[in-house]
Amino acid sequence: MTTDEKKRLKENTLKGIELVQGVARLCAMNLLLHGIGSQEYEPIVVTDSLAADPGERFELVLTNPPFGKKSSITIVADDGKAVKERETYECEVHTLLRLPTGLFYAQGVKANVLFFDKKQASETPWTKKLWIYDLRTNKHFTLKTDPLKREDLDEFVKCYNAENRYKREPTWSESNPNGRWRAYDYEELINRDKASLDIFWLRDESLEESDNLPDPDVLAQEIVEDLEAALEQFREIATDLGVEGSKTEKV
Repeated sequence: MTTDEKKRLKENTLKGIELVQGVARLCAMNLLLHGIGSQEYEPIVVTDSLAADPGERFELVLTNPPFGKKSSITIVADDGKAVKERETYECEVHTLLRLPTGLFYAQGVKANVLFFDKKQASETPWTKKLWIYDLRTNKHFTLKTDPLKREDLDEFVKCYNAENRYKREPTWSESNPNGRWRAYDYEELINRDKASLDIFWLRDESLEESDNLPDPDVLAQEIVEDLEAALEQFREIATDLGVEGSKTEKV
C-alpha cells in the first residue's frame, strides 16, 4: 500500500456508531491496536444510529439488530419478514452461505452470509432464485483445534462461479441427496413461514443417533480451548496496553 492509501485506511475508511459507551470504548481500543484512527480521527461515535440521519454516506454498512428487549422495531418484527420481502424488491438476493457453528466464542451461534446486488426499487421482485450452500449440517469446527480453513470454502467458491453466476449447476439432486448446493425459486422462499431463510435439506446425522454426539469430555475440552483462545487474545491486548499483571502464567 502507498503512504496515501495507508493514511486513507487509517483516517477516512472505517467508522462505527455505538449506543453503549463501554462497548464503544472496547471497539475503539481494538481499532487503534490495528492502526485505525488517531487523535484527530475518532473511528467510533457514541450515539443512537436510529435516532437521526448521521449526515455521512457509506458504501458498505454492517450492523447487528439491537439485543435489548425493552422495545421493538416494526420493520424487523415477525422475524424480519417485512425486511426480507422489501429486500427482494430493492436487491437481487442471489446467494446464501449457511455458516457452520463453532466460529464464534458463544457456542451454538448460527449465522448466514447473504450475497446480493443493490437495484432500483421495483414493483416486482428482483430476486428470482436464491442459491444456498449448506456448510453447517454435519460440519463441526472449533476455534483452536479444528478452525475453519480456506480450503473448507473451496467447493463453495467453485459453486458460486463468480465469473458467471447465471451458469451455476447444483450439486444436490435426487440421485445425490448429499449435495450441499441447490437453488430455490422466489415463490418457494416467500411462502415459507415468516419467509424464513433457515433452509436445510441434508440429513443431520447428529439428530439420528445420540451415539454420534461427541463424548462429554470432548465437548468440555473444546469449551476449555475456546475460552483459553479468547483469554489469550485479551491477554495480548492487555499486554499492548501495558496493563499490569497481563503476563501472568496460565493456571
